[in-house]
Amino acid sequence: MAEAESKERLNKREVIVLCFILLLGLILRTYKLGDNSIWLDEGLSITIAIQNSIKNFYLYLFWNGQQPLYHIILSAWINLFGKSEVACRFPSVIFGVINVFYAYKLGALLFSKKTGLIGALLTCLSTFQINFSTEARPYILMSLLSTLSIYFFIKILKEEKLKNFACYILFSTLLIYNHTAGILTIFTENTCVLFLLIYKKSGYITKIKSWIFSQLLIFIFLSPWLSSLIKELIYSPSRLSWIQEPNILEIYKTFVIYFSGNGILSIIFLLLICTAYILSRKRMEVLLTNIFLLIPILSLFFMSKAFFPIYNQSYTVISSIPFYILISTGLDHYNKHIKSLLLIGIALLQFWCIKDFYVNAFPCRHKTVQWREAIRYIDKSALRNDLLIFYPSYIEVSFDYYSKRNDLTKIMFENIIDEEKLKEFKKKISNCNKFWVISQEIAPMEKILKKEDYNVIVNENFKYIRIENYTKK
Repeated sequence: MAEAESKERLNKREVIVLCFILLLGLILRTYKLGDNSIWLDEGLSITIAIQNSIKNFYLYLFWNGQQPLYHIILSAWINLFGKSEVACRFPSVIFGVINVFYAYKLGALLFSKKTGLIGALLTCLSTFQINFSTEARPYILMSLLSTLSIYFFIKILKEEKLKNFACYILFSTLLIYNHTAGILTIFTENTCVLFLLIYKKSGYITKIKSWIFSQLLIFIFLSPWLSSLIKELIYSPSRLSWIQEPNILEIYKTFVIYFSGNGILSIIFLLLICTAYILSRKRMEVLLTNIFLLIPILSLFFMSKAFFPIYNQSYTVISSIPFYILISTGLDHYNKHIKSLLLIGIALLQFWCIKDFYVNAFPCRHKTVQWREAIRYIDKSALRNDLLIFYPSYIEVSFDYYSKRNDLTKIMFENIIDEEKLKEFKKKISNCNKFWVISQEIAPMEKILKKEDYNVIVNENFKYIRIENYTKK
Protein backbone atom coordinates (compact mmCIF):
# COMPACT_ATOMS: atom_id res chain seq x y z
CA MET A 1 0.00 0.00 0.00
CA ALA A 2 1.11 3.54 -0.73
CA GLU A 3 0.03 4.37 2.84
CA ALA A 4 2.44 1.80 4.27
CA GLU A 5 5.34 3.17 2.24
CA SER A 6 4.54 6.77 3.18
CA LYS A 7 4.68 5.79 6.85
CA GLU A 8 8.36 4.95 6.41
CA ARG A 9 9.34 8.10 4.47
CA LEU A 10 11.12 10.73 6.54
CA ASN A 11 11.11 14.50 6.35
CA LYS A 12 14.41 16.41 6.44
CA ARG A 13 14.49 16.71 10.24
CA GLU A 14 13.72 13.02 10.72
CA VAL A 15 16.43 12.07 8.22
CA ILE A 16 18.94 14.05 10.29
CA VAL A 17 17.78 12.30 13.48
CA LEU A 18 18.06 8.85 11.87
CA CYS A 19 21.51 9.64 10.44
CA PHE A 20 22.64 10.78 13.91
CA ILE A 21 21.37 7.50 15.42
CA LEU A 22 23.18 5.47 12.74
CA LEU A 23 26.40 7.45 13.25
CA LEU A 24 26.13 6.96 17.01
CA GLY A 25 25.55 3.25 16.43
CA LEU A 26 28.69 3.09 14.30
CA ILE A 27 30.77 4.89 16.93
CA LEU A 28 29.54 2.67 19.77
CA ARG A 29 30.27 -0.46 17.74
CA THR A 30 33.79 0.55 16.66
CA TYR A 31 34.95 1.96 20.02
CA LYS A 32 37.69 -0.33 21.41
CA LEU A 33 36.85 -2.83 18.69
CA GLY A 34 40.33 -4.33 18.68
CA ASP A 35 41.13 -4.04 22.39
CA ASN A 36 40.04 -7.52 23.49
CA SER A 37 41.75 -10.62 22.19
CA ILE A 38 40.04 -12.89 19.71
CA TRP A 39 38.14 -15.28 21.97
CA LEU A 40 37.47 -18.95 21.42
CA ASP A 41 34.31 -18.85 19.29
CA GLU A 42 35.73 -16.02 17.19
CA GLY A 43 38.86 -18.10 16.69
CA LEU A 44 36.67 -20.94 15.44
CA SER A 45 34.89 -18.67 12.92
CA ILE A 46 38.21 -17.31 11.66
CA THR A 47 39.68 -20.82 11.41
CA ILE A 48 36.72 -21.86 9.24
CA ALA A 49 36.93 -18.71 7.11
CA ILE A 50 40.64 -19.09 6.26
CA GLN A 51 40.40 -22.67 4.98
CA ASN A 52 41.96 -22.78 1.52
CA SER A 53 39.83 -25.54 0.05
CA ILE A 54 36.08 -26.05 -0.27
CA LYS A 55 36.42 -29.56 1.20
CA ASN A 56 38.17 -28.32 4.37
CA PHE A 57 35.74 -25.41 4.62
CA TYR A 58 32.79 -27.80 4.54
CA LEU A 59 34.39 -30.25 7.00
CA TYR A 60 35.10 -27.48 9.50
CA LEU A 61 31.51 -26.25 9.17
CA PHE A 62 30.10 -29.72 9.64
CA TRP A 63 32.22 -30.85 12.58
CA ASN A 64 31.63 -27.58 14.42
CA GLY A 65 27.90 -27.37 13.67
CA GLN A 66 28.16 -24.08 11.77
CA GLN A 67 26.30 -22.71 8.75
CA PRO A 68 28.05 -21.30 5.67
CA LEU A 69 26.76 -17.78 4.96
CA TYR A 70 28.56 -15.76 7.63
CA HIS A 71 31.79 -17.70 7.16
CA ILE A 72 31.73 -17.14 3.38
CA ILE A 73 31.33 -13.39 4.01
CA LEU A 74 34.10 -13.44 6.63
CA SER A 75 36.40 -15.40 4.29
CA ALA A 76 35.94 -12.84 1.51
CA TRP A 77 36.45 -9.99 3.98
CA ILE A 78 39.69 -11.50 5.37
CA ASN A 79 41.02 -11.95 1.83
CA LEU A 80 40.47 -8.22 1.26
CA PHE A 81 41.38 -6.69 4.62
CA GLY A 82 43.43 -9.26 6.53
CA LYS A 83 42.64 -11.02 9.81
CA SER A 84 43.45 -8.47 12.50
CA GLU A 85 41.00 -8.23 15.39
CA VAL A 86 39.41 -5.08 13.94
CA ALA A 87 39.25 -6.48 10.39
CA CYS A 88 37.58 -9.73 11.48
CA ARG A 89 35.01 -7.96 13.64
CA PHE A 90 34.16 -5.14 11.25
CA PRO A 91 31.59 -7.07 9.14
CA SER A 92 29.56 -7.49 12.35
CA VAL A 93 29.80 -3.73 12.94
CA ILE A 94 28.30 -3.15 9.48
CA PHE A 95 25.52 -5.69 10.08
CA GLY A 96 24.79 -4.09 13.46
CA VAL A 97 24.41 -0.59 12.02
CA ILE A 98 22.17 -1.86 9.19
CA ASN A 99 20.12 -3.64 11.87
CA VAL A 100 19.59 -0.27 13.60
CA PHE A 101 18.26 1.11 10.30
CA TYR A 102 15.85 -1.78 9.79
CA ALA A 103 14.68 -1.50 13.38
CA TYR A 104 13.47 1.93 12.27
CA LYS A 105 11.91 0.51 9.09
CA LEU A 106 10.07 -2.25 10.95
CA GLY A 107 8.83 0.06 13.72
CA ALA A 108 7.61 2.61 11.16
CA LEU A 109 5.88 -0.09 9.10
CA LEU A 110 4.08 -1.55 12.10
CA PHE A 111 3.27 1.62 14.00
CA SER A 112 4.67 5.06 13.09
CA LYS A 113 7.84 6.90 12.10
CA LYS A 114 8.29 8.09 15.69
CA THR A 115 8.04 4.54 16.96
CA GLY A 116 10.57 3.51 14.32
CA LEU A 117 13.03 6.24 15.33
CA ILE A 118 12.71 5.37 19.02
CA GLY A 119 13.16 1.68 18.16
CA ALA A 120 16.30 2.53 16.16
CA LEU A 121 17.67 4.52 19.12
CA LEU A 122 17.00 1.69 21.59
CA THR A 123 18.65 -0.80 19.22
CA CYS A 124 21.57 1.58 18.77
CA LEU A 125 22.11 1.84 22.55
CA SER A 126 21.38 -1.80 23.44
CA THR A 127 24.42 -3.49 25.01
CA PHE A 128 22.90 -6.80 23.88
CA GLN A 129 23.04 -5.65 20.25
CA ILE A 130 26.41 -3.92 20.68
CA ASN A 131 27.83 -7.13 22.12
CA PHE A 132 27.00 -9.15 19.01
CA SER A 133 27.99 -6.27 16.72
CA THR A 134 31.55 -6.32 18.06
CA GLU A 135 32.42 -9.99 17.66
CA ALA A 136 33.38 -12.14 14.68
CA ARG A 137 30.37 -14.44 15.04
CA PRO A 138 27.17 -14.95 12.99
CA TYR A 139 24.64 -13.78 15.59
CA ILE A 140 24.26 -10.12 14.59
CA LEU A 141 23.85 -11.18 10.95
CA MET A 142 21.16 -13.58 12.16
CA SER A 143 19.45 -10.68 13.95
CA LEU A 144 19.62 -8.52 10.80
CA LEU A 145 18.32 -11.24 8.46
CA SER A 146 15.55 -12.06 10.94
CA THR A 147 14.54 -8.37 11.05
CA LEU A 148 14.54 -8.25 7.23
CA SER A 149 12.48 -11.45 7.04
CA ILE A 150 9.93 -10.06 9.53
CA TYR A 151 9.90 -6.69 7.75
CA PHE A 152 9.00 -8.21 4.38
CA PHE A 153 6.58 -10.61 6.07
CA ILE A 154 4.68 -7.60 7.44
CA LYS A 155 4.88 -5.98 3.99
CA ILE A 156 3.24 -9.12 2.54
CA LEU A 157 0.48 -8.88 5.16
CA LYS A 158 -0.18 -5.31 4.13
CA GLU A 159 0.29 -5.74 0.37
CA GLU A 160 0.92 -9.02 -1.44
CA LYS A 161 3.28 -7.69 -4.09
CA LEU A 162 5.68 -9.97 -5.96
CA LYS A 163 8.62 -7.79 -4.82
CA ASN A 164 7.67 -8.32 -1.17
CA PHE A 165 7.43 -12.08 -1.63
CA ALA A 166 10.76 -12.19 -3.49
CA CYS A 167 12.58 -10.23 -0.76
CA TYR A 168 10.92 -12.29 1.96
CA ILE A 169 12.00 -15.57 0.35
CA LEU A 170 15.55 -14.28 -0.22
CA PHE A 171 16.18 -13.05 3.34
CA SER A 172 14.43 -16.01 4.96
CA THR A 173 16.57 -18.44 2.99
CA LEU A 174 19.76 -16.54 3.82
CA LEU A 175 18.68 -16.46 7.47
CA ILE A 176 18.77 -20.26 7.72
CA TYR A 177 21.97 -20.50 5.67
CA ASN A 178 23.48 -18.24 8.33
CA HIS A 179 22.28 -20.06 11.48
CA THR A 180 19.82 -22.87 12.19
CA ALA A 181 18.19 -20.80 14.96
CA GLY A 182 16.79 -18.68 12.10
CA ILE A 183 14.24 -21.46 11.65
CA LEU A 184 12.52 -20.01 14.72
CA THR A 185 11.73 -16.82 12.81
CA ILE A 186 10.18 -18.81 9.94
CA PHE A 187 8.22 -20.88 12.46
CA THR A 188 6.96 -17.70 14.15
CA GLU A 189 5.86 -16.19 10.83
CA ASN A 190 3.88 -19.33 10.05
CA THR A 191 2.38 -19.16 13.53
CA CYS A 192 1.22 -15.61 12.72
CA VAL A 193 -0.34 -16.76 9.43
CA LEU A 194 -2.14 -19.60 11.19
CA PHE A 195 -3.44 -17.20 13.84
CA LEU A 196 -4.70 -14.74 11.21
CA LEU A 197 -6.42 -17.52 9.28
CA ILE A 198 -8.11 -18.98 12.35
CA TYR A 199 -9.43 -15.61 13.47
CA LYS A 200 -10.13 -14.47 9.89
CA LYS A 201 -8.62 -11.05 10.29
CA SER A 202 -9.57 -9.02 7.24
CA GLY A 203 -6.79 -7.29 5.36
CA TYR A 204 -4.20 -9.97 6.20
CA ILE A 205 -3.02 -12.86 4.01
CA THR A 206 -5.80 -13.11 1.47
CA LYS A 207 -3.82 -15.39 -0.85
CA ILE A 208 -2.90 -18.40 1.25
CA LYS A 209 -1.69 -20.28 -1.83
CA SER A 210 0.94 -17.59 -2.43
CA TRP A 211 2.13 -17.98 1.16
CA ILE A 212 2.39 -21.77 0.92
CA PHE A 213 4.26 -21.40 -2.36
CA SER A 214 6.74 -19.00 -0.71
CA GLN A 215 7.45 -21.57 2.03
CA LEU A 216 7.93 -24.26 -0.62
CA LEU A 217 10.44 -22.05 -2.46
CA ILE A 218 12.40 -21.47 0.76
CA PHE A 219 12.54 -25.24 1.25
CA ILE A 220 13.71 -25.76 -2.36
CA PHE A 221 16.45 -23.11 -2.02
CA LEU A 222 17.60 -24.79 1.19
CA SER A 223 17.66 -28.26 -0.35
CA PRO A 224 21.39 -28.15 -1.35
CA TRP A 225 22.22 -27.76 2.34
CA LEU A 226 19.37 -29.88 3.71
CA SER A 227 21.49 -32.96 4.44
CA SER A 228 23.88 -30.83 6.51
CA LEU A 229 20.97 -29.33 8.45
CA ILE A 230 19.64 -32.82 9.21
CA LYS A 231 23.07 -34.01 10.30
CA GLU A 232 23.40 -31.00 12.57
CA LEU A 233 20.08 -31.85 14.23
CA ILE A 234 21.27 -35.43 14.74
CA TYR A 235 24.61 -34.39 16.28
CA SER A 236 23.26 -31.37 18.20
CA PRO A 237 22.82 -33.19 21.56
CA SER A 238 26.57 -33.90 21.73
CA ARG A 239 27.70 -30.59 20.23
CA LEU A 240 25.49 -28.57 22.56
CA SER A 241 26.27 -30.66 25.65
CA TRP A 242 27.76 -27.55 27.29
CA ILE A 243 24.29 -25.95 27.43
CA GLN A 244 22.49 -26.69 30.69
CA GLU A 245 18.79 -27.45 30.88
CA PRO A 246 17.05 -24.11 31.47
CA ASN A 247 14.58 -23.28 34.21
CA ILE A 248 12.06 -20.46 34.09
CA LEU A 249 14.68 -18.07 35.49
CA GLU A 250 16.59 -18.40 32.22
CA ILE A 251 13.80 -16.52 30.42
CA TYR A 252 13.94 -13.85 33.12
CA LYS A 253 17.74 -13.57 32.64
CA THR A 254 17.21 -13.12 28.90
CA PHE A 255 15.01 -10.10 29.49
CA VAL A 256 17.47 -8.76 32.07
CA ILE A 257 20.11 -8.75 29.32
CA TYR A 258 17.62 -7.04 26.96
CA PHE A 259 17.30 -4.42 29.74
CA SER A 260 21.14 -4.10 29.67
CA GLY A 261 21.17 -5.52 33.20
CA ASN A 262 19.87 -2.29 34.72
CA GLY A 263 17.08 -2.45 37.32
CA ILE A 264 15.75 1.07 36.67
CA LEU A 265 15.66 0.42 32.92
CA SER A 266 13.75 -2.79 33.64
CA ILE A 267 11.04 -0.86 35.50
CA ILE A 268 10.80 1.81 32.77
CA PHE A 269 10.68 -0.76 29.96
CA LEU A 270 8.00 -2.82 31.73
CA LEU A 271 5.93 0.35 32.22
CA LEU A 272 6.23 1.16 28.51
CA ILE A 273 5.29 -2.39 27.47
CA CYS A 274 2.17 -2.16 29.67
CA THR A 275 1.39 1.21 28.04
CA ALA A 276 1.62 -0.41 24.59
CA TYR A 277 -0.81 -3.15 25.65
CA ILE A 278 -3.33 -0.77 27.21
CA LEU A 279 -3.29 2.36 25.04
CA SER A 280 -2.33 1.23 21.55
CA ARG A 281 -5.14 1.32 19.03
CA LYS A 282 -3.16 -0.97 16.74
CA ARG A 283 -4.07 -4.13 18.62
CA MET A 284 -3.14 -6.47 15.80
CA GLU A 285 0.30 -4.89 15.32
CA VAL A 286 0.98 -5.10 19.08
CA LEU A 287 -0.10 -8.74 19.04
CA LEU A 288 2.14 -9.58 16.07
CA THR A 289 5.09 -7.84 17.73
CA ASN A 290 4.48 -9.88 20.88
CA ILE A 291 4.36 -13.08 18.87
CA PHE A 292 7.74 -12.27 17.29
CA LEU A 293 9.12 -11.46 20.72
CA LEU A 294 7.84 -14.47 22.66
CA ILE A 295 7.52 -17.43 20.28
CA PRO A 296 11.29 -17.85 19.58
CA ILE A 297 12.13 -17.59 23.30
CA LEU A 298 9.37 -19.97 24.40
CA SER A 299 10.18 -22.40 21.56
CA LEU A 300 13.80 -22.63 22.69
CA PHE A 301 12.68 -23.13 26.29
CA PHE A 302 10.11 -25.88 25.62
CA MET A 303 12.34 -27.67 23.08
CA SER A 304 15.06 -27.71 25.74
CA LYS A 305 12.62 -29.34 28.14
CA ALA A 306 11.18 -31.81 25.63
CA PHE A 307 14.34 -32.91 23.77
CA PHE A 308 17.78 -31.65 24.79
CA PRO A 309 19.05 -28.28 26.10
CA ILE A 310 19.38 -25.70 23.31
CA TYR A 311 18.37 -22.55 25.20
CA ASN A 312 21.23 -20.20 24.44
CA GLN A 313 20.71 -16.47 24.98
CA SER A 314 22.68 -15.80 21.78
CA TYR A 315 19.87 -17.49 19.81
CA THR A 316 17.29 -15.11 21.31
CA VAL A 317 18.90 -12.16 19.50
CA ILE A 318 16.14 -12.57 16.89
CA SER A 319 13.59 -11.50 19.53
CA SER A 320 15.42 -8.36 20.63
CA ILE A 321 14.30 -6.02 17.81
CA PRO A 322 10.56 -6.79 18.34
CA PHE A 323 11.20 -6.18 22.05
CA TYR A 324 12.63 -2.69 21.45
CA ILE A 325 9.85 -1.85 19.00
CA LEU A 326 7.23 -2.87 21.56
CA ILE A 327 8.84 -0.54 24.11
CA SER A 328 9.00 2.22 21.48
CA THR A 329 5.31 2.11 20.67
CA GLY A 330 4.52 2.34 24.39
CA LEU A 331 6.78 5.39 24.73
CA ASP A 332 5.18 7.02 21.69
CA HIS A 333 1.81 7.14 23.49
CA TYR A 334 3.01 9.73 26.04
CA ASN A 335 2.81 13.46 25.44
CA LYS A 336 5.79 15.38 24.12
CA HIS A 337 7.23 16.49 27.47
CA ILE A 338 6.93 13.12 29.24
CA LYS A 339 8.26 11.36 26.13
CA SER A 340 11.29 13.68 26.05
CA LEU A 341 12.03 13.11 29.75
CA LEU A 342 11.70 9.34 29.40
CA LEU A 343 13.92 9.31 26.31
CA ILE A 344 16.62 11.36 28.05
CA GLY A 345 16.42 9.12 31.12
CA ILE A 346 16.61 5.93 29.04
CA ALA A 347 19.52 7.29 27.00
CA LEU A 348 21.50 8.27 30.12
CA LEU A 349 20.88 4.90 31.75
CA GLN A 350 21.84 3.09 28.55
CA PHE A 351 25.08 5.07 28.30
CA TRP A 352 25.83 4.09 31.90
CA CYS A 353 25.26 0.44 30.93
CA ILE A 354 27.44 0.88 27.83
CA LYS A 355 30.25 2.24 30.04
CA ASP A 356 29.90 -0.84 32.25
CA PHE A 357 29.90 -3.03 29.13
CA TYR A 358 33.23 -1.60 27.96
CA VAL A 359 34.82 -1.55 31.43
CA ASN A 360 33.56 -4.85 32.87
CA ALA A 361 32.45 -6.64 29.69
CA PHE A 362 28.99 -7.32 31.16
CA PRO A 363 27.64 -9.90 30.45
CA CYS A 364 30.52 -11.50 28.52
CA ARG A 365 33.59 -11.99 30.71
CA HIS A 366 34.87 -14.66 28.31
CA LYS A 367 35.71 -11.90 25.83
CA THR A 368 38.31 -10.34 28.15
CA VAL A 369 40.60 -13.39 28.32
CA GLN A 370 44.15 -12.18 27.60
CA TRP A 371 44.88 -14.56 24.75
CA ARG A 372 47.00 -12.03 22.87
CA GLU A 373 49.34 -11.45 25.82
CA ALA A 374 49.47 -15.11 26.89
CA ILE A 375 50.34 -16.47 23.45
CA ARG A 376 52.96 -13.79 22.85
CA TYR A 377 54.57 -14.92 26.11
CA ILE A 378 54.62 -18.52 24.86
CA ASP A 379 56.06 -17.49 21.50
CA LYS A 380 58.82 -15.59 23.28
CA SER A 381 59.62 -18.19 25.96
CA ALA A 382 59.13 -21.63 24.38
CA LEU A 383 62.10 -23.41 22.84
CA ARG A 384 62.12 -25.21 19.52
CA ASN A 385 60.10 -28.48 19.60
CA ASP A 386 58.67 -27.76 23.05
CA LEU A 387 55.45 -29.63 23.81
CA LEU A 388 52.30 -27.57 24.42
CA ILE A 389 49.30 -29.09 26.20
CA PHE A 390 45.95 -27.33 25.87
CA TYR A 391 43.24 -27.73 28.51
CA PRO A 392 40.40 -27.74 27.57
CA SER A 393 41.31 -28.85 24.07
CA TYR A 394 39.17 -26.28 22.24
CA ILE A 395 41.33 -23.35 23.38
CA GLU A 396 43.85 -24.29 20.67
CA VAL A 397 41.98 -22.09 18.15
CA SER A 398 42.95 -18.93 20.05
CA PHE A 399 46.57 -20.08 20.17
CA ASP A 400 46.57 -20.73 16.42
CA TYR A 401 45.24 -17.24 15.73
CA TYR A 402 47.97 -15.42 17.66
CA SER A 403 51.02 -17.68 17.55
CA LYS A 404 53.74 -17.04 14.97
CA ARG A 405 55.52 -20.30 15.82
CA ASN A 406 55.30 -23.43 13.69
CA ASP A 407 58.09 -25.35 15.46
CA LEU A 408 56.09 -26.36 18.55
CA THR A 409 54.34 -29.67 19.20
CA LYS A 410 50.72 -29.41 20.35
CA ILE A 411 48.47 -31.94 22.05
CA MET A 412 44.99 -31.53 23.50
CA PHE A 413 44.08 -32.78 26.97
CA GLU A 414 40.44 -33.67 27.50
CA ASN A 415 39.19 -35.76 30.37
CA ILE A 416 41.55 -37.15 32.99
CA ILE A 417 38.77 -39.22 34.58
CA ASP A 418 38.77 -41.53 31.56
CA GLU A 419 41.45 -44.16 32.24
CA GLU A 420 42.17 -44.80 28.56
CA LYS A 421 42.71 -41.12 27.84
CA LEU A 422 44.81 -40.83 30.98
CA LYS A 423 47.12 -43.62 29.79
CA GLU A 424 47.39 -42.09 26.34
CA PHE A 425 48.22 -38.71 27.83
CA LYS A 426 50.93 -40.17 30.10
CA LYS A 427 52.46 -41.98 27.16
CA LYS A 428 52.69 -38.75 25.16
CA ILE A 429 54.53 -36.87 27.90
CA SER A 430 56.68 -39.76 29.21
CA ASN A 431 59.63 -38.88 26.96
CA CYS A 432 59.44 -35.13 27.52
CA ASN A 433 61.89 -33.40 29.82
CA LYS A 434 59.84 -30.22 29.62
CA PHE A 435 56.37 -29.20 28.48
CA TRP A 436 53.95 -26.29 28.75
CA VAL A 437 50.35 -26.40 29.96
CA ILE A 438 48.00 -23.67 28.69
CA SER A 439 44.69 -23.76 30.54
CA GLN A 440 41.61 -21.57 30.73
CA GLU A 441 40.07 -23.61 33.48
CA ILE A 442 42.05 -24.93 36.44
CA ALA A 443 43.93 -27.77 34.79
CA PRO A 444 43.91 -30.96 36.91
CA MET A 445 47.57 -31.61 36.14
CA GLU A 446 48.91 -31.76 39.70
CA LYS A 447 47.28 -35.09 40.50
CA ILE A 448 49.00 -36.71 37.55
CA LEU A 449 52.32 -34.94 37.62
CA LYS A 450 53.10 -35.78 41.23
CA LYS A 451 53.40 -39.35 40.06
CA GLU A 452 55.55 -38.29 37.14
CA ASP A 453 58.04 -36.30 39.28
CA TYR A 454 57.69 -32.99 37.48
CA ASN A 455 58.33 -29.55 38.87
CA VAL A 456 56.65 -26.30 37.84
CA ILE A 457 59.39 -23.83 36.90
CA VAL A 458 57.12 -21.18 35.33
CA ASN A 459 53.64 -20.27 36.50
CA GLU A 460 52.30 -17.21 34.69
CA ASN A 461 48.75 -15.97 35.21
CA PHE A 462 47.06 -13.79 32.63
CA LYS A 463 43.43 -12.68 32.79
CA TYR A 464 41.42 -15.94 32.88
CA ILE A 465 44.31 -17.91 31.40
CA ARG A 466 47.18 -19.78 33.09
CA ILE A 467 50.51 -20.90 31.65
CA GLU A 468 52.70 -23.48 33.41
CA ASN A 469 56.04 -24.93 32.41
CA TYR A 470 56.82 -28.39 33.81
CA THR A 471 60.27 -30.04 33.90
CA LYS A 472 61.44 -33.40 35.16
CA LYS A 473 63.31 -33.38 38.45
